[in-house]
Amino acid sequence: MKQSTKKMFSGIGIAAFVMVALVLVYAVLFYRTSQAKMVSTLAEISDQSAKVVRQEVEKNQMMLESLAILLAQGHSEDIRELVEELAAVDRANNFKRMGIVREDGTGYATDGSDVNARSALVRERFKTAFAGRAFVSDRVSDLIDGEPVTVYGVPFTAGDGGTYALFGTYSTEFYEDSLSVSTFGGNGYSYIIKEDGECVSSSRNPASLGNLDNFYKEVSAISDSNAQQMNLLREEIAAHKSGSLRYEREDGRRYVYYQPLEVNQWYLLSIVPSWVVEENVNGMLSLAYTMMAACLGILALMAYQIWTIKKRYWEKVEDTALTDAVTGHASFAKFRLDVQEILSGSRDTPYALVCFNVRMFQYINDLHGFAEGDRILRVIADYLSAHIGRQEACARLNADRFAALLSYRDKEELRGRVKNMIHGMEQLNRSQMEEMAYDVRMTAGIYQIEDKAEVLDKMLDWAKAALSRENMGAIENCGFYDTGIRERMVRRKELENHFEEAMSQGQFEVYYQPKYDVKGGRFYGAEALVRWNSPAEGMIPPGLFVPVFESNSMIIRLDEYIFEQVCRQIRQWLDRGFAVQPVSVNISRLHLYQKGFVERYLGLIRRWHVPPGLVELELTETVMFDNEELLGETLQGFRREGVPILMDDFGSGYSSIQLLRSMPIDNLKIDKGLVDDSTERPKLQKILSSVIGLAQSLHIQVTAEGVETKDQYDLLKRMNVDYIQGYYCAKPMPCGEYEKLVYENTGGREVF
Repeated sequence: MKQSTKKMFSGIGIAAFVMVALVLVYAVLFYRTSQAKMVSTLAEISDQSAKVVRQEVEKNQMMLESLAILLAQGHSEDIRELVEELAAVDRANNFKRMGIVREDGTGYATDGSDVNARSALVRERFKTAFAGRAFVSDRVSDLIDGEPVTVYGVPFTAGDGGTYALFGTYSTEFYEDSLSVSTFGGNGYSYIIKEDGECVSSSRNPASLGNLDNFYKEVSAISDSNAQQMNLLREEIAAHKSGSLRYEREDGRRYVYYQPLEVNQWYLLSIVPSWVVEENVNGMLSLAYTMMAACLGILALMAYQIWTIKKRYWEKVEDTALTDAVTGHASFAKFRLDVQEILSGSRDTPYALVCFNVRMFQYINDLHGFAEGDRILRVIADYLSAHIGRQEACARLNADRFAALLSYRDKEELRGRVKNMIHGMEQLNRSQMEEMAYDVRMTAGIYQIEDKAEVLDKMLDWAKAALSRENMGAIENCGFYDTGIRERMVRRKELENHFEEAMSQGQFEVYYQPKYDVKGGRFYGAEALVRWNSPAEGMIPPGLFVPVFESNSMIIRLDEYIFEQVCRQIRQWLDRGFAVQPVSVNISRLHLYQKGFVERYLGLIRRWHVPPGLVELELTETVMFDNEELLGETLQGFRREGVPILMDDFGSGYSSIQLLRSMPIDNLKIDKGLVDDSTERPKLQKILSSVIGLAQSLHIQVTAEGVETKDQYDLLKRMNVDYIQGYYCAKPMPCGEYEKLVYENTGGREVF
């Protein structure tokens, strides 16, 4: 008994010693690994930032060079006329001002600044251009207001035979904005410097040193060790190398990654404070030490019990962990083991990791219950398990996502196989739910494995990234991962992260594009359009943020917000005594799968006491094809309350005349694509005339979108179209301009 007890305590002592040693080794390795990972991440972010700056500089140079060619080919000899032609270009770009100067230093700028008063300084600044070479300056003081800028200049010969310099003044703040993407929780920042340390662009990040004249001098002044590091940095930059180093600050150490920008002699410095690493490391080490202490106590008190319980526990867990509770097939844990075994034993066979996703699965759960959702998941799991080979694997990842490891010969064969699998799963579900009012739609993201030793979680992240709609397009159901996805993911994440802030601060604004009543000869009503007026970026085009919000369901909140803003505005116009005209509001297809959609929107109309006929709903043609039965029931709910329904973008996809008969549509909006070339193509004219006549015979009004010329307007007028909408009539405009145009200026009079 004593011998047994002695052995047990000896074993406990050895186990305790090994545990402490392992924790200490783990602490050292974890700290080093965290540092290396942080530097690697910093290098990757620096590469992306350098690419952004280079692209901005190249864009500005190419634009000026193209303009110089156009100006040189023109016949005007009047420099003021040439500058006036630049004004429109200046307004559309980020230049502070543009202009043209002569060799004597005189000239004109697009903002009317007095260039002639500084002719001597102008001659010196643009001597490179007058020597026949394009240039980009380092940071200099603006000759007009003294602010820090960089100057772009290109030479050209005008119609009078004289040599001129076309220039664009570019504020260094734009470089700072380009490099201000939030990294490391907002603690990372960047500088652009020259070889001698002079700053081209500083940083406004609170963790930075702020606006500097010379990076070497400012950092060296902090400590002697910093001076040594700055000498090393100076040597590395002089040798045109990339790399990383550290320097000290009063509030902690900084890590710097430096690399050339390939613009002049500029270098990009990407910097992050050491506490970013230390916070993560300290938290993990504290947890490790706590766990070690707990384990030592338990080990000392319950060694034998732990061994017996552990044995029985793992026997039970192994069986449970390897089976998915919902599908009854392999769990993700089993999939992880299978993937590791398959990839480690196959050197020559190419493999791909495929992530399958059931589109809008949450709405199936909401509308038809979790039991129906689980049934769909089991059908998919059964199909995948039956259609993979011996050296392949599949499992449910989580919720409505599945993963499969597939071997393949080439990319097209892989694409075809994945498409066939998607089709098979969709058809199998469809055949088993004939009486259900929905279809199961699936998509797949594919990552072709390059390094079989890569971590599975990272490969899965890449496959999931390939699922994005912008990667696959509107009609594709599978997409491949490529290097451009990361950039789109970063931009997508930025938009998602700023959504809540934009909603709370009212950055989403309603613009109104008036519609023109052709027969009445006056403006009548408008379409409400959303614009994102970001304080940091200015106006963000809807084409950038709407698809992102469509994919993550944020569009539901945004649509409802815009709808309520329109109702509120209509109420204000009514209270002011205006003869209010109808305003149409776009709604996403996702609303159709939301319970209470009709009641919420009708509730907003009643809340603001808006007559139902003054607010209209626009749905795109493609929404009409998604689920005609569900859509018909939803639209009838609005029609019963007097809310008009408009079909938008008719003719942009697979238009169906059947929809005009079966759906409760009040107004058909013809897509711009059918209008664009209508004056040049007789066949297209016949199609337009037939569509207009058919719709009107069904008592459906017709609006032509995208009308940009008088010829198009005259043609559509002859075809007896009811309304037109487009730049020929009016561009989208803020509420105040729309109100002035329709209610104050026209007064119901004919406009054209």
